[in-house]
This record gives sequence, structure tokens and C-alpha cells, in this order.
Amino acid sequence: FVVVLALMAVVAAMGIIQLNKAADRSAAMYRENVLGVQFALDTNVNMIASAREEKRAFLAADPAQRTTLVAQARTELKKAEEAMAAYHETFASAADEEQWAAVEAMVEKVITARTGVLDLLEKGDLVQAATATATMTADVTAMNEALDEAGHFNSEIAMGSRDAARASAGSSRNLLLGISAVAAVAGLGIGIWLARSISGSASHAAAAAISLSKGDLNVSVNASSSDEMGDLGRAFHEMTVYLKEMVGAAAEVASGNLAAEVHPRGSSDALGNALQSMVTNLNELVGTVKTNATSILSASQQLEESSGQMASATGQIASAINEVT
Repeated sequence: FVVVLALMAVVAAMGIIQLNKAADRSAAMYRENVLGVQFALDTNVNMIASAREEKRAFLAADPAQRTTLVAQARTELKKAEEAMAAYHETFASAADEEQWAAVEAMVEKVITARTGVLDLLEKGDLVQAATATATMTADVTAMNEALDEAGHFNSEIAMGSRDAARASAGSSRNLLLGISAVAAVAGLGIGIWLARSISGSASHAAAAAISLSKGDLNVSVNASSSDEMGDLGRAFHEMTVYLKEMVGAAAEVASGNLAAEVHPRGSSDALGNALQSMVTNLNELVGTVKTNATSILSASQQLEESSGQMASATGQIASAINEVT
């Protein structure tokens, strides 16, 4: 059972370790892939929003409204820069860092150019602003392609992490199933061994009990184990020793040795106390018989003396009668 418990503990430990690894992989995937996609998307969305506010500023006839739209466009550019900086926390490798550095360079180039356009719009120079915007077309297209590529790059990393997680889960499942199978086989083997051991010990004890019930004290039971069957064997051994001791005392008394000693095991030892009482009573009976025999012998001697005296008196009387006649 200790072996089975140890194997089950190993299964539990391996399960906990694999769950922790899975949790770590999930956290890493979220940090490196999901957040990476999110920050790349935020950068793109904010750049698109700044372009939208820029176009609205071109169309605004009211200078105050144009200024407001220019401020909103600057805010979107600031958010794009913050999203780009946040992406740094998701770097999974040197290749990821290198790839994002190229994207950042393109985005910064567009931000610089768009900031110049916004400055011109804020001054009201729409012609120069339109000219500057036209020169940004190629850079904006390259930036959008780079941001899309960054999204695909993170998607590929996510799929690779997913495949690695599936492979790890499969190997962990196989490992746990193998250890569980070993634990089950070990448990079954130990159970069969224990059943046979208990059955054999019980059969031996039953045979010993049958022999004792027939008066045969030449029995022995294996008492080497430290379990309940071992306790039963030791109890049988103690009982056999006790019965042999009582039988030995009874045999001594039967052979005429009334000096045999009987040592009961306690006040509840019915057989030992009965034998002890029997020996005591026999000793008292023999003593009484001996005393009575001595008294009878003394009385016989007294009768013998009286008979001698009577015979002498009878002889004297006979002599006297003869003398008279």
C-alpha cells in the first residue's frame, strides 16, 4: 500500500507540475502573442484615427474646428506611440524585437510626416499640407504592410505555441496514464499478494486451532509478521505454551508428585486456578490420611500391649486355680 500511495503521489505531483507548466505557457502566450497582436492593432487603429482626423481638418472651413481636429489627430498619434512602446513588453525572441524595430521605424517616419502636415493645417496652409500629405502615400502604405506583417508574425508564434502546448499536453497525458497504469498494476499485485498471505496465515491458524481442539499441543503458527496475522500467531503460541505448562503440572500430579507447582496467569485463569486448588486439596487430603494412619498405628500398639497384659493375667489366674485344686 505504501508503494501504491507513493505512485499515486507521483501521479498527483506530475499532474500539478504539468498544470503549472500549462498555466505558465498560457500566461506566456497571452503576454507574448495576444498582447502583441493587441498592441500592434492599437498602433494601427490610432494611426488610422489620426489620418481620419487629418482628413477632417482639411475639410473643416472653420479655423477653430480645424484646430480642434488637429489636436485630436495629435492625440491619436500619441496613443500610437504609447501602443508601440507597450509592444516591447511582449518580445518573445530577438527576431520579434528586430521585426518590431523595423515597424517602429516606419511608424515613426509616418508620425513625423503627419505631425508636419498637422502643423501646416494648424497654420492654415492647406496647399502645403496637401502637398506634404501626397508625399506620405508610399510611407503610409509601407507602414500598413509592416503592421499587418507584425500581426501575422504574432499569429504564427501563437500557432507555434498552441502546437507546443498540445504536444506537451499529449506527452503529459501519456505520462500520467503510464504512471496510473503502473500504480494500478502495482496495487493489484500487492492486493493479490496480501490476500494470499492473509489466506495462508488464516488457514495455518485454523489448522492449529483444530489440532488444539483434539488435544494435540504439538502445533506452531508463524508469528514473524508484525500485522494482525502475526498477532494471531503470537497469541496461538502463548496459548500453546500455557496449555503445555498446565498439562505438565497435571502429569506431575498424576505421577504422584504433589509438590508440583501451578502458576495461574491471573484471577480469570479458570484452568490454572482449578489445578492449583486440586493440588492444594490433594496435599491436604494426603496429610489427613497420614495423620489418621498414625493414629490407627498408635491404637494398634496400645491394643497389643493390653492383650499382652490380659494374657499374663490369665496365666496367673490359671496357675492359682491349679494350686487350689
